[in-house]
Formats: sequence, structure tokens, C-alpha cells
Amino acid sequence: MHASVFSLAAHSTTFDRLRHIPATSWLNLAIFVISVIVVYKMWRTLKAVNDYAPYLAGGVIATCVFFYWVYTRTEPSFLTPVVERMAPFFPSRAQQQEYVDHAKTHHE
Repeated sequence: MHASVFSLAAHSTTFDRLRHIPATSWLNLAIFVISVIVVYKMWRTLKAVNDYAPYLAGGVIATCVFFYWVYTRTEPSFLTPVVERMAPFFPSRAQQQEYVDHAKTHHE
């Protein structure tokens, strides 16, 4: 009888395991769920306006994200070959910093 009580106490419960998950993971999960809800509601709203509106908005957002990746070079590793080919045609953070530094030295 005593051995079964100790074995039950030794097993961690689901609540104990969930308690050890870092708070940042819960925050990331909450942000993800809220983002999915917002995207779904925006999709339906844009779809009510025009059949092509959600696709146009998605294209604009994807383009903005891509240019941000090119500018900051924070793209996912599988996209690095594509970004490296396109990066010379667009400004980067490093180029912008060089221009700012150059302007400051010649202005003073």
C-alpha cells in the first residue's frame, strides 16, 4: 500500500510539467493564437470587400517582410540564396549606416 502511494507521488502530473514551461513560451503561444484570429478576421473582412482584396493585402505584406529581410539580413536560412542574389539591388542596413557615417564626417 505504501509503495503505491510513493509511486503516485513520484510521477509528475500534467500540471507540474506545464508549470515548468517558461513564461516566454506561453507568451509566444498567446501571440500566435491572437495572430491567427486577427488574420482570419481580416481575411473575412477583406473578402467581403472584394474577392481579390485579401490576396492583394497578403502580397503587400509578403513584399514588406521580404524587403525587411533584405534590409536587415534576418531572412530564414533556406531563403539566404535568394536574398543574396537580390540584396545588391536594394539598400541594406550596413549601407545605410555607411551613408550616415559618411555624411556626419563630411558635415562636421
